[in-house]
Amino acid sequence: MAAAMKLDTLGYAARMFSTGLLDEQFQQLLLLQDGSEQNFVAKIVTLFCQEAERIIGELAMQLDKPCVNFDEVAAFADKLEGSSACVGAQSVKNFCIQLDVVCQWRSRDRCLKTLAALRAAFYDLRGKFKAMLQGLLDEQFQKLLLLQDGSDPNFVVEIITLFCEDGERTIGELTKQLDKRCVNFDEVADFVHKLEGSSATVGAQRVKNACIQFLEFCKEKSRDGCLKTLDTLRVVFYDVSGKFKAMLQLEQQQAEATK
Repeated sequence: MAAAMKLDTLGYAARMFSTGLLDEQFQQLLLLQDGSEQNFVAKIVTLFCQEAERIIGELAMQLDKPCVNFDEVAAFADKLEGSSACVGAQSVKNFCIQLDVVCQWRSRDRCLKTLAALRAAFYDLRGKFKAMLQGLLDEQFQKLLLLQDGSDPNFVVEIITLFCEDGERTIGELTKQLDKRCVNFDEVADFVHKLEGSSATVGAQRVKNACIQFLEFCKEKSRDGCLKTLDTLRVVFYDVSGKFKAMLQLEQQQAEATK
């Protein structure tokens, strides 16, 4: 039961970056990562992206030939289907299966249309993988997920909602503080400390890092430095906030679907 709960909760984090592009196989990959090999998932994902890009390029060249060898095209599609299945890239895998089918029809036009859809799905997924590997969230978010149980099913939702609301309010306050003719850098630092703390609670690593940088400029009493860092903080915050909201919307849809 505990293992099942862990699989489910880790899946929330995965779905936040994938927005439905991955399946449970990716959750299994996350569970295989441990302290002895912290970069295990990053390595697997990087290898998949490199291999997929190479195969997609090869498929494009094959379909550009005057006389297309559809059996060879299907072989490349099968190879990409296999590697997609290994990382749980459900959308990419489905387009590979579709490409394999249209290869049997010996239709170049249909193969090209399917390849275009496959390429779009892959680049969408690769972008989300990249965001994940850049450390948008850290292990604290996974720990937060594991604290949720049946006695309080809305625990994570409430924590994330508070983070998003407080973060937006704090960024607005920081903007007003730095717009004053005489800036009180100690007061600015207090607001930054508050956002740093809430970011650490939900595992928003990049938001937390931007706050730490912000505090350095507060110590230096540098308005310009604070303004530049505030711009960075604002972008990073709305990025992670948007992903959090997308995750919560997905979970709500899934909950309604099971009613």
